[in-house]
Amino acid sequence: MTTVNSAPASGAGQLLRHAGWWKWSAAAGSARLPVAMASLGMVYAGAQVNGSYATGAVLGGAYAFAEALGAAWGGRLIARAGTLGLRVALLAGGALAFALAAAVQVKLPVVLLVPLAVLVGAVPAGVPGGYRALLPAIVPRSWLGTAFSWDAALLEIQWLAAPALVSAAVITFNGAAGIAAMGVVLLLAALLTLGLPKQRDTPDADGTAVGGTHGLWSRPAVTNYVLSFAMGLGESGVVVSLPALLPALGGRAELAGILAATLSAASLVGGLLYGALQHRLHGSLELRANLALAALGLFLLPVAFAGNLFMALSTLALGGLLVAPLNGLRTQHLAETLSTDRQTEGFSVQYATMGLGASAGALIVAALLYIGPRYATAGPAAVLLLLGLIAVASSRTTHLGLRPGR
Repeated sequence: MTTVNSAPASGAGQLLRHAGWWKWSAAAGSARLPVAMASLGMVYAGAQVNGSYATGAVLGGAYAFAEALGAAWGGRLIARAGTLGLRVALLAGGALAFALAAAVQVKLPVVLLVPLAVLVGAVPAGVPGGYRALLPAIVPRSWLGTAFSWDAALLEIQWLAAPALVSAAVITFNGAAGIAAMGVVLLLAALLTLGLPKQRDTPDADGTAVGGTHGLWSRPAVTNYVLSFAMGLGESGVVVSLPALLPALGGRAELAGILAATLSAASLVGGLLYGALQHRLHGSLELRANLALAALGLFLLPVAFAGNLFMALSTLALGGLLVAPLNGLRTQHLAETLSTDRQTEGFSVQYATMGLGASAGALIVAALLYIGPRYATAGPAAVLLLLGLIAVASSRTTHLGLRPGR
């Protein structure tokens, strides 16, 4: 049996052969997939109720807002109950999704559908944070950098797959089926959670505690939340602006989906590469994350001033390479900042702040579109770059380099 001490620092090869990692990934991935399915699923559901996509947008907005606000509250409850709390939240979320699908099927008034959408978003909102807090009990600490980075890369696959799953359900059945599919996936996640270790009762995988001494609202934790907000604002704002920008680049607005998919695909590649190679880098997690944040803004900003579609696509792809590594770094940094008893709540707050940042990015785009599409793209990217540079300047550690591989 291979010991932890004999494993490479990255743990990349061992992670691929670690049954617990794959079980955790399947459960966590299934639990997060409905979040990626929700926006499109709600749009089709609204159209079925009264033929209006605006109704679907209202349902989707209610879902997203409730999920963001409910994340910290749900994380607190799950932290107290461990994996049992995860299963209860998933089962309740699945039941509520089926209830909303049934309400859409019989075309209940929108005033009754909105509260159901709120509950579908709020009840399982703490689940992603709960899974992240569970990871140190599954893989050794020396593998966490790779595990968090690869998890961020797998998240991109979920966001790429989710629209296809919703479309397949709607084409096969009707608009309510997209919501019902969310319920099915939530129930599947609850089933996959069986057999995972109980977070509060299980030591970390290598017996080394992963966590710091800081509280949920300490300065390092709040800084992490703020910069996670900035990442959501910049990335989502640029993506939301693409349909308005593309005609100015000689392309069609409908091509925005292809550019967004390119960003996700590049993020997947970047996450996998960083996870395998991150052990060669040194310098603090905070510095790495802040440098990646500033670099992401630096790559996204030229999209606004691209002379043609190819230039916009290229700079988006370069920026995309940083997205998953940045997600992984922010998560790992928070794990090593918060005390172990506050990590589930902390991951949930981080998750919520990224969602709120995405909403803020969309609002900035809406305001700047009155000036012009290039300004609408440049605005969120410029905010991201500025905050990233401020974060780099304030980092305690200022050295980043390479050390020989082992």
